[in-house]
Amino acid sequence: SRALAKLVHHFGWTWIGALAVDNRYGLNGMALFIKAAKEYGVCIEYSEAFSLSGPPDSLQNIIEIITHATSKVIMAFMSHREIKLLATEFYRQNIKGMQLVGSDAWITDHSLTDSEGRSILVGSLGFVVSKAQIPALEEHLRQIHRSQFPNRQFLRDFWEDLFNCALNDSEIKPCSGFESLLN
Repeated sequence: SRALAKLVHHFGWTWIGALAVDNRYGLNGMALFIKAAKEYGVCIEYSEAFSLSGPPDSLQNIIEIITHATSKVIMAFMSHREIKLLATEFYRQNIKGMQLVGSDAWITDHSLTDSEGRSILVGSLGFVVSKAQIPALEEHLRQIHRSQFPNRQFLRDFWEDLFNCALNDSEIKPCSGFESLLN
């Protein structure tokens, strides 16, 4: 978050918007970013969160905020699924001229290149953490199933993102319960 705030400052963007997916990753990332950005003299015009499993009009409300805002830079703390939905909506409504700054969860995701709103994402900036090998992590992850921890929000978010499904009512395909980290 601090590095992204420094990036925004480096380009002289002092008036921006911030969006996040409505989960721990998005909200914490956005909060840390906003705190760091303010230290660099960056002002936040709006900060909003939405979820694919949230109310259908929540994304439309955010689009309204963005189209009436004067800032043209948007910091986006979300996964590839949310940014794909946002970019597609920008494309459908012909919203142009936005500079997106992305978190590591979507900035290099190759699935975005085949989305309807891919032209909106051209020129997006962000950082990624270099790949690291953590001994025994892969084996540990392969033994996890979401049913082991039904109330752990991190695992719910991880599962939905990894398998591109929803664990509750949503417009996204529901998780089947047969997803496995072994495959």
